[in-house]
Amino acid sequence: MTLSIQNSSHRWWALGAIAFGLFMALLDVTIVNVALPSIQRGFHESYTSLEWVVNAYVLVVAVLLVTSSRLGDIPLVTFAGTDRLPMIPPAVR
Repeated sequence: MTLSIQNSSHRWWALGAIAFGLFMALLDVTIVNVALPSIQRGFHESYTSLEWVVNAYVLVVAVLLVTSSRLGDIPLVTFAGTDRLPMIPPAVR
């Protein structure tokens, strides 16, 4: 019974982390949309060109998000040997 309560707790933490990540992503895009009038005045651009700014921003964020999460799943060679580092004598390091 303790195991099921512990798993339930982990599920709520995972749900909270996902909800927080979604909130931060939406907040990030909202900040860009709030800055659009200042960008339009500063660069003297039309509204249609500002749509490209938002599209490019969302595309770059999405690509970096997918790429970084994939890199987080791949065990890199750099980190593979760190568990054996304490076995090397300090004089050799």
